[in-house]
Amino acid sequence: MLGSFVDIPVEYILIERLRDNKSLADVKVAARTTKEFFSNGVDSFVLASSDSDYWGLMEELPEASFFVMVEREKCSYALKEALVKNGMFYCYIDDFYSGEGEEIKMEALNRELSRAIRARLDLNLYHLMDEVLDRTRIRMTKPEIDTFINRKVKNNLKLEVSEDGNVVIEYRLRK
Repeated sequence: MLGSFVDIPVEYILIERLRDNKSLADVKVAARTTKEFFSNGVDSFVLASSDSDYWGLMEELPEASFFVMVEREKCSYALKEALVKNGMFYCYIDDFYSGEGEEIKMEALNRELSRAIRARLDLNLYHLMDEVLDRTRIRMTKPEIDTFINRKVKNNLKLEVSEDGNVVIEYRLRK
């Protein structure tokens, strides 16, 4: 999503979790940074993280240049002090707010909501019709099922949302 808001290449890497409570992101970032440094000759990195765990990476690659972007409230004084002491520049991510944040938040929210709804409402009308026809012992040909779904089912499905947020899909026949 970030790639649609900036004019620089953005690489998305999905980092799987082996356990729900343990992220492998730190190790992956460290390994990838080291690989880029030694294999591809990249010698400068922008690290956007307030996590002091990355200090070990920066300390072990003294020949590399790091520019660190941290969150004002989440970054420890000790990390900032170590960065300054070792001649590494840092800035606050918070200072880069340009008013576009709301648009990015809404885009992220809408994309994730769309994905979550699709995942929860996995409903195929043809599979549903197979089940209904089996239970009612009614036989219909494929063209008859297509016509029934397109003329009756699609036009009579209604989405209801209760006050407490529960969603119900109803099939209402018009009389």
